[in-house]
Amino acid sequence: MNGAAFRFAIRHSIRSAAFLALGLGLFYWVTLLSSSSFLGDGDQPLPEFLTEPPRTLQALIGGSGDFLSPTGWLASGMLHPIVLALTSMGALMVVAGTGSAELERGTLDLVLSRPITRRAYLISRASAGLMLLTLVVVGGLTGTLISRVVVDRVDQLPIGKTVMGFGAMWLLYAGFAMIGLWIFARSHLRSRALGAVIAVVVLSFFVNFVSLLFDVLSWLGYLSPFHYFNIANIIEGRGFVGHMVVLAGISVGAGALALWEFERRDLTR
Repeated sequence: MNGAAFRFAIRHSIRSAAFLALGLGLFYWVTLLSSSSFLGDGDQPLPEFLTEPPRTLQALIGGSGDFLSPTGWLASGMLHPIVLALTSMGALMVVAGTGSAELERGTLDLVLSRPITRRAYLISRASAGLMLLTLVVVGGLTGTLISRVVVDRVDQLPIGKTVMGFGAMWLLYAGFAMIGLWIFARSHLRSRALGAVIAVVVLSFFVNFVSLLFDVLSWLGYLSPFHYFNIANIIEGRGFVGHMVVLAGISVGAGALALWEFERRDLTR
């Protein structure tokens, strides 16, 4: 890894990452605060929508569909479209300026003309991207831990397993970051690469949604990284280690593929 390239990437994206972290933390606080209000004062029966959510809604929030417990509140928040958007931005903010982006701007030749190898350049960019993703995810975790102190019933969330849940979230989006790195490392046009990365994230979410909605298509879930991210299982202590290994494997595999292709590609095309 090249220290100068790493610091350059961090310096140019740290402010955006800090705002994303703040936004994610505030969103989790609002989500947990509003979810706790579903229970009311306990004097009136809860609507059926909360006690037995429609299957479509359960599939949309990853299959948990539990609005009556802090675990379900957190699980639904982690798969909310706003969280998907903010965390994806955190995962891709450095990646989107790598490879094809610098090639399109004409700055990549200047960077690589200095005493830095392609391997060191790409590893520096990947490391910076993962560090900023960590900042964004920690922002969400901080908002959740604050909610645990100030929001009624959220103190039932176990701290250790909540941290593990956000660790799994980091692994999920680190995988998308490395997939994005691979796409940007092999592409020539930034717009085309960015469109492809966004399509991968959205398609992965859609595939997982369809697999949860229709039993006959349940096998499709294994093709989506979102299938291996089940915050409810993590917090409740059910089998999840294998899923986290799969998420880690996606990151390592995509990162290795990006490095292999970038070292061998013709940067004139």
